[in-house]
Amino acid sequence: MTKFEIISTSLTVFNNIVIVFGIFIARNQLKLARDDLKSLNKIHSDNHRWNRALAAQEALRAFPYSDSQRRLQRTFNFQNSSSVIELKTIQQALESEVDLQSDLHDLLNFYESLARGIHQGVFDEDVIKSARMGAMIRAERAFKNYIIDRRSKTSPRAWCELSEIVGDWERQIANIVKKSPIG
Repeated sequence: MTKFEIISTSLTVFNNIVIVFGIFIARNQLKLARDDLKSLNKIHSDNHRWNRALAAQEALRAFPYSDSQRRLQRTFNFQNSSSVIELKTIQQALESEVDLQSDLHDLLNFYESLARGIHQGVFDEDVIKSARMGAMIRAERAFKNYIIDRRSKTSPRAWCELSEIVGDWERQIANIVKKSPIG
């Protein structure tokens, strides 16, 4: 073998070693980049979850529980009952007290906005559930006949998301299986 062939072969071997080493470094860099992307995705996911919980808290604070709530409670006592109020009873009360219908609509619209926020991923469902689940279930159940009447007469989609989320929660409650004690 000539000196030129030895140098040429040595350079080819050196070149191949550099290429293999470069591929090894590139593979490690890609792995590090993938790990960084996973970390960023987790941070983004956690941040999004935090913002949804914060938005839910802000929405819960937005409804003024004042005279309107007291009037509805005084008239229908719906917060202390688990039964459906007859449509005729609701209609008579709404006719006798002028502001009562707007109070009822404000309450149902507020709960509808919470349900819509949950369905669209704006609000964290666990925050809304822990704060208002019982109240939302009782209100939707108490005024179910009124809601159905409004849907048939004026707006077929009136408070649909409220009814849907309440139905989901009631099914979740019904599916809880109590386990027998161990021992």
